[in-house]
Amino acid sequence: MDLLSNLANCVEDDIDEVTRKCERCLRARCVCDFLPESALSTNYTKNMKIIVLQHPSEAKEYKNTVNLMKVCLNNVYILNGSRFKSDGGIWDQACADKDGTFLLFPNKNAIDVKNLYNDVAPDDRPNVIRQLVVIDGTWNSCRRIYGKNFDILNSMRKLCIYPETPSNYRIRKQPNINCLSTIEAVAYVLLIAEQDQNLYDELTRPLDGLVESYKKIEQT
Repeated sequence: MDLLSNLANCVEDDIDEVTRKCERCLRARCVCDFLPESALSTNYTKNMKIIVLQHPSEAKEYKNTVNLMKVCLNNVYILNGSRFKSDGGIWDQACADKDGTFLLFPNKNAIDVKNLYNDVAPDDRPNVIRQLVVIDGTWNSCRRIYGKNFDILNSMRKLCIYPETPSNYRIRKQPNINCLSTIEAVAYVLLIAEQDQNLYDELTRPLDGLVESYKKIEQT
């Protein structure tokens, strides 16, 4: 009986470790040591709304980076689903602002974020991107979201990025060298807009914790 009891306790401990989540980082294996103590402050982009269209399957994915990004920044709005309709709120605002809303998505007509901010005076930087829309999911699910919301997403101005270093998102296979995790992609846009390397480093640091945590899970 002692052996069975000990075995049962071990199973319960394993289940608790998987099901219990940190209230802040929403991870079973806490990565809060890699997060800033409070939301990061920005200058030119403090009024920018970062709207994440998150595929339902991505919300359950341990390797997802959006929840970490939401802890780091005050201006992140997560809309979960595959079809996005009028909500009387943030999504309607993004759809209506034809000049200030940009969809971060590779496209032949997409504007390089560096070119977008090139020669923009500091006083004008807050108005360049008022809403940044990002699709969160695997590349296949991102394309499906784009297709299901084609009319509205296709009408948005497109933004693209050309990172100078490869992604640190080593726990997920990327289609090509320019592909980044969601948190890295947003951090890169903010880097160009803010010209603040420290902001970029602080925003991408939680990814190091996520990668380290996932590797520990694989080793157990």
